Amino acid sequence: MAKCIACAANGFDIDVDEKQAQQDHMTVEYQGRTYYFESAEHMNMFKEDPDRYIQMAREKGFAA
Repeated sequence: MAKCIACAANGFDIDVDEKQAQQDHMTVEYQGRTYYFESAEHMNMFKEDPDRYIQMAREKGFAA
């Protein structure tokens, strides 16, 4: 299971099934890494400013 980076950025520990996310086109490749999302809204928010979400997730203690 992967974590939704948008959720992690807000302090929530939400698991995302990688296979399902890929089937639903809820993934983003960024700087050589694949990010998985629990909703299209979260994916689109991440796309607008990926560095912000990565930094926020790290500040909350999540590996990003």
